[in-house]
Amino acid sequence: MARRVAEAIASGRHVVSRAGTGTGKTLGYLVPAILSGEKVVVATATKALQDQLASKDLPFLKQHLGRPFSFAVLKGRSNYLCVQRLAEVSGANGSGDKQLALDGLAERANRDELRAIKKWAAATTVGDRSELASEPSEATWAAVSTTSRDCPGARRCPRGDACFAERARAAAADADVVVVNLYLYGLDLASAGAILPEHDVVVIDEAHVLDDVISSSCGTEIGSGRFGHLSRMLRGILAESGSTVADVDAAGALLSDALEPYRNERLTAPLPAEVATAIVAARERVARGQAHLGAEARGDGGAGQDRGPRLPEHRPQQRRGRGRRGW
Repeated sequence: MARRVAEAIASGRHVVSRAGTGTGKTLGYLVPAILSGEKVVVATATKALQDQLASKDLPFLKQHLGRPFSFAVLKGRSNYLCVQRLAEVSGANGSGDKQLALDGLAERANRDELRAIKKWAAATTVGDRSELASEPSEATWAAVSTTSRDCPGARRCPRGDACFAERARAAAADADVVVVNLYLYGLDLASAGAILPEHDVVVIDEAHVLDDVISSSCGTEIGSGRFGHLSRMLRGILAESGSTVADVDAAGALLSDALEPYRNERLTAPLPAEVATAIVAARERVARGQAHLGAEARGDGGAGQDRGPRLPEHRPQQRRGRGRRGW
């Protein structure tokens, strides 16, 4: 296996390998990947394997391979302690719990767990949740962590220079081997390489779940409930909703009816004509709702007062980089 992986990396080809549990697959791909001298990303499906690589296999190879290399583990932002959130919930910035009280996070957090996290925060250099001696409740961790959607970015954060997530990204940029999970790798693909450092080789461990994980991270789930929620939002914002809201609301049923004959099946391109027609019709109805919302925000077209935000213009991100080879 190691020879095949080495050949694949050298020739820029893909290779797929399968073997039973405990046979040494991780060493089988790590050794040739490290010896290649290329920038390597290893994407795993489970946290257990990610921790095994970081705490056992990679340290073992650093000691015995006879070739110096560096490695780093990179996880999603919510896995790291947010020092700004901790300061807010602890009252270190003078605001007490006011900031987090807006969404009720501070009230739901366990005070004993918060004290333990604060003590740990003063000593940790990584800020990874997995370092905690005891697992905090989801409510408590939510009060001291943040997501990529909620984070304003290091430059805008009062404590951006102490951000553990940004430190992890910097370490990953410098490392020879970066260990991530498949979900994070999927987000990197969806964002045109905006999350992970540029790399030459990617190892997909536990590739049998790759399809489902990448579909989950890169795809979008759309059901009739989404259209109903959107129609209710439009009805509350638009001064003159007219038939627009009704059309958006009905789009969910239109799409559901078209998909019903294909329940529990996977559809690939080209889509059945009736499904494609329903998707196009639903998209057109949503686009009309967006147009009305934009007119309402601008206050033109006789739509009434400016009661809603201007819709952001979408500009696809482009990134130039080296090609990636994987196995």
